Amino acid sequence: MTVIKCLLTFKKLRISDRSYFASGVKDGVYGNSTVFPTPPLLEADFEGLINNFTAKRSLYENGGMAQKPAWNAANQALMDALVQTAQYVDTLVNGDENVVILAGYRPSKAYPSNVAKPTKVQGVTLKRDAEVSGKLIADCTAQAGVNAYVCILTQGSPMPPNIVISEQGQMVIEEDLNPAPPPANAAANNIRTIIDFNQNRRKEFTGLLPLTTYYAVFFGINAGGVGSLSDPSSVVCL
Repeated sequence: MTVIKCLLTFKKLRISDRSYFASGVKDGVYGNSTVFPTPPLLEADFEGLINNFTAKRSLYENGGMAQKPAWNAANQALMDALVQTAQYVDTLVNGDENVVILAGYRPSKAYPSNVAKPTKVQGVTLKRDAEVSGKLIADCTAQAGVNAYVCILTQGSPMPPNIVISEQGQMVIEEDLNPAPPPANAAANNIRTIIDFNQNRRKEFTGLLPLTTYYAVFFGINAGGVGSLSDPSSVVCL
């Protein structure tokens, strides 16, 4: 997986362009509260820094060197706010440069993460719920550094070997030249696959067919990539 961040090249902008850039960040961040719910500064405070920058710049340009210290302080305060906000946006990017662009910044080029991708998930279990018919609970052993666990539940037979996780973290369904026949006791319209993308390890599957065998496999995800598929665990649903 790659990492994308906000570029801090706005520090090199011409003085005349800085307030314009900051206004774009204000509109991008505070105008999209669903994407940026908790920015580090209140909108009024951020806008106040822009206004103060503009006012102090005008005083410096028209009043001479005596106004330079106040101008320097206003410029530094605005630059600090832009850096702080950029660092906040970085926490929400998750590899999507469009988040950076929406916030009014320029995205960096993607570069590889130094986080090691997860290893093969171990300790996969699939158990019946003693009190609820048609319900199964899947789980696995916790793995350090894993941010999310994905579970694939298949009905009637294990997941075919022609479905693999590639080195690029992609699920690939290869052409199967010798497909296995479906289980003799499974009607064609009952064979299905359920994929649980919730981040937690514990997965609950309901509405399953009684007296039917189900199989579960897991894989882990983090900033470094996607781990390989686990060995399957199976159980007959009641």
